[in-house]
Amino acid sequence: MKHSRKRRFVPVALRLESRRLLTTPNFQPTWLGQTANMDLTGPSAAVGPDGIVDDEIQLTAPNPNLTISSVQISLDGSPNPRWESAPDLDGYSNAEVIDVSGSSGKTYDVFFNPFGLSGPSLQTGLGQQLSVNVYYNDQSGNQYTDNLTVPVGSSDPTLTTTLSAPVSITWNGFTANWSGQDTTQNGGKVHVAVSGLNPSYPILGAVLSDQFANNSSPSYWTYGTLASSSPPSGALYVTQTGATADIAFAPLGTEAGATLTLRLDFGSYGQQAAQFLGESCDPGLTVANIQGTSKTETPGTPNSDFLQADANNYGTIYLSTGTYYMDQQLILNQPVTICPAPGANATLVFSQPQSSTTPNVWSDAIEIKSSHVTLQGFSIRFMGSFLWTTTGGSATGVINTYNSPIDVTTSGMNIQGPTQSLFDQATDPGASVPTSQVLADTFTANTLGSQWTVLGGSWTEGNGTLSQTANGWDSGIKKVLVNSTTPYPGAEEIEANVRLDSIAGDGRAGVSLDNDSNGNGYNLVFHECTNGLAVQLLNDARDWSSVTIYTDSNGNPWQLSTYYTFKLVVVPQGDGVDALFGKVWLSGTAEPAQWTIEEIQGSGLSRSPGLPALEGGSSGSGGYATADFQPVNGATGSLVWAVTPDLFSAVDSTRWQSLQGTWSQSSGVLLQSDTSSNTNKRVIFPMAGTAPSSMMITAEVTPAMNLSDPNLGASTVGVGLDTDSTGNGYELAFFKDGSSLGVQLTDGTTSGPSSNLDSFGNPLQTGVAYGMQLMVLHEPDGTDSVFGMVWPWFQADGKTLAPMPQYWNMWVGGWSHALGSPSLDGGSSGDATAQFNNVQVTAATTSALPLINMGTAHTGSVTGNTLTGGSLMFSYGPWQITGNTYNGAVAGTFVQA
Repeated sequence: MKHSRKRRFVPVALRLESRRLLTTPNFQPTWLGQTANMDLTGPSAAVGPDGIVDDEIQLTAPNPNLTISSVQISLDGSPNPRWESAPDLDGYSNAEVIDVSGSSGKTYDVFFNPFGLSGPSLQTGLGQQLSVNVYYNDQSGNQYTDNLTVPVGSSDPTLTTTLSAPVSITWNGFTANWSGQDTTQNGGKVHVAVSGLNPSYPILGAVLSDQFANNSSPSYWTYGTLASSSPPSGALYVTQTGATADIAFAPLGTEAGATLTLRLDFGSYGQQAAQFLGESCDPGLTVANIQGTSKTETPGTPNSDFLQADANNYGTIYLSTGTYYMDQQLILNQPVTICPAPGANATLVFSQPQSSTTPNVWSDAIEIKSSHVTLQGFSIRFMGSFLWTTTGGSATGVINTYNSPIDVTTSGMNIQGPTQSLFDQATDPGASVPTSQVLADTFTANTLGSQWTVLGGSWTEGNGTLSQTANGWDSGIKKVLVNSTTPYPGAEEIEANVRLDSIAGDGRAGVSLDNDSNGNGYNLVFHECTNGLAVQLLNDARDWSSVTIYTDSNGNPWQLSTYYTFKLVVVPQGDGVDALFGKVWLSGTAEPAQWTIEEIQGSGLSRSPGLPALEGGSSGSGGYATADFQPVNGATGSLVWAVTPDLFSAVDSTRWQSLQGTWSQSSGVLLQSDTSSNTNKRVIFPMAGTAPSSMMITAEVTPAMNLSDPNLGASTVGVGLDTDSTGNGYELAFFKDGSSLGVQLTDGTTSGPSSNLDSFGNPLQTGVAYGMQLMVLHEPDGTDSVFGMVWPWFQADGKTLAPMPQYWNMWVGGWSHALGSPSLDGGSSGDATAQFNNVQVTAATTSALPLINMGTAHTGSVTGNTLTGGSLMFSYGPWQITGNTYNGAVAGTFVQA
């Protein structure tokens, strides 16, 4: 079986650290090969030996204050690593990094198997060369990367070793007792008094574990021969004096009531262990506390520079009443408390200025890189659209932690999630939106065509213009509705040039989507408001938008008898929520980069898919408007487009192209029935124009794969993106994994993470309907991050839809592929068959941004906060999480809260 570690996406619960790439590296590599005769790793991501002697690289640096966090190794110039140390973000072959530093400098041994999951093994005389990326920190928490090159020397992938039998451990050969904690000035370490030792037996190694006292997984500290190759909770400090010893460690939480186990290694004299009771301790004493200095800030524009500087030079920052505009991230490198001055109310408003050349992307707004940080009693808001990066597995969050801080507190905060247009494509502001034209009318006939239904008003057309001229004061509907017996796709766009000729009272004119047969829908319209003529969104008979726009993008008031281009987009979000996006600009000028209005319609306000319409003068409470309409392209008459349309929800042979295999559709089901071993039994959905660089495909997939059939071969069944006519592209596919059914991410040539479990941890089964979702995010560095999840489509009763997983369980970064088409794989390279339905191709979207992400922090409290449009994330404990209010999503925020 191929191994993969289940990981969740925050998009992703793993962080991207901002690192400095040094011209002159600190670490120097030396190839040691198999001289140590050690076997710590196997060829997969799984941890543990396999009987093959590991290769070894030694990394040395003269600075003793450098700490390696992870190492990646690739072979012969490949852009992707083949070996990676913990936390092994990408499921590559495991490498183990061990600190063997002596009295000076820093020395690490890196062990890895001569075999990897893919490609050739390491062998003597082949001229192979390794690229080694070393990620490390200095004593101040600054982060660095060394890119090193190491020629492969002597290596024999057939060299075996006998796995050692487990070491026999003698219990209670010594006595251990808790003996107190140092002050902050002395480092805050806890000391364990050990007695009853044999003075002739020196302690060569030690490991201390607190079992499951205060966390879902134990903390452990190591020393010497028992030092862990995976990052432990910290180091043990051992001082032996004859029959006694002092064992010291830096705690991560209170150990009150914990049963601690201490194991000592005496080399050839064996190992001994004893248990003792933990007592109360304060992990905050292990790090410097805040200074006794303070400063009171006053609002200004912008505030980023002086808040950044002051927060890292004073112990307490008091915020006077007002709004602090932040156009940079706030990075906290020192212990600090930030709170309002007594009686004050303060708000930090973040904005993200964009350059026309290089996108400005953040992984967070506030970065906590120090212990003893308190954020208390102020509000956080966002202004404008934001681009959030997930490059390399970044953990995003409004408030995010780095460097494993201790004692982090957020209390009484009011945080509203940031806005993000779905059409920013998550991290790529230049990416296009997948659309296909579904309605056109040039308005050149003398009578309104049969494709329109008139709902009130006086409508005429000719010479490329449709006009509504009725100007009687009333409260009626004056729309033309697309004449169709079936709704248009749930996600759609309408765009037209609109000239308002006259308006009075509650009259309105513009464009409309999702109308029912009575003409009630979503509308982007001109409307008279308190301060004059404005643009607003109207959900007929339900609500007006909270935003009222009185000027165009150049700051000019709207004018009568002037053509403006109206664009309205509706994107259903699921669970009864619709996202509405609108913009209006002077016809013939450049389209604004930003949406003028963004609204969320939920809580009973959203509409079922309906029909497009042109709004020519309706009024709800008395009034009128007259207007003229023209298509944005007079030659083609283009008016309405399907945005990320549903595929195969009904028989529609025009929307797909068969490459190989036997494909048929019936009652919304697409079936591939060819049992030959053709290598490209796929259908693709060609995208009109340029394919978007970030997309997502979701489908109900039922694989028919007989795992005992020798003709099954290398059959694959699944969903794909960026697929070309040869079938090459990104794919999330079922395959035969030994004797089990597996699922894997591939890029057409390289195999990525795989698993034989669904996203809920259940074994995969052939013949069962599964939901499959594949997403590609095009990152600012030009690479692609690819995500996949698989879950049972139905619950146990076979009828009720099962919930989708909250996290991606497979992910790989750093891949790249030419843009292509969405695709379905119906059993390529073997005799498998498959059926598909409920297929959707959508713009790539991410889950709700964590508002408070404590993924790397140890201990603290999150109490009394009001959180809107986002989530919380924690990995380590203990934490006090009480009294928080969760308000879900609001207009303009992430909607999957």
